[in-house]
Amino acid sequence: MKHHYLILIFSLCLPLVSCQDESQTVEITGKRRLTDYDQQSDSFDFISPKDWRRVPATRFRELNFKFGKDGEAYFSRANGSLLENTNRWLKQYGQEPVATLESFPLVDFAGGQGYLIEADGDFRGGMGAASRSDWGLIGVIASVGESTIVTVKMVGPKEEVKAQKDNFLSFSESIKGR
Repeated sequence: MKHHYLILIFSLCLPLVSCQDESQTVEITGKRRLTDYDQQSDSFDFISPKDWRRVPATRFRELNFKFGKDGEAYFSRANGSLLENTNRWLKQYGQEPVATLESFPLVDFAGGQGYLIEADGDFRGGMGAASRSDWGLIGVIASVGESTIVTVKMVGPKEEVKAQKDNFLSFSESIKGR
């Protein structure tokens, strides 16, 4: 019986304890060089479709959007070559790698041109994303300078991605660095 009273008293007091403010002020004395990640939201001009919802940038997504129920569109920089990145995208959808990018159309992208890559089917997962059935991808990939790869990529349920293709292409073309 004593244990029941102790449990009752403890359960009534627990919310009071958990609501205490134990915040602290920490003085930052170190310095570091700013990176593109720190300044990413101010690095570009762009026009986003009105039915896309902008969400916070992440370490690898400098511009980041959601649309529909599960769709995502984002601008990022990548390592590797155009061909390596394209083949990674295709592999994620169970498609065979390509030897060249010549079969992909060029589209206007970020003040220049990039290759338009499209794939759909069962997404095998990767880069932290879970496997998904009946998924789609539309991406544009381009080289800027000698070693920088830039991409804008849209993924989501296949029908949502198809429905957003014109918005995606307009967005891709509108991206301009400052």
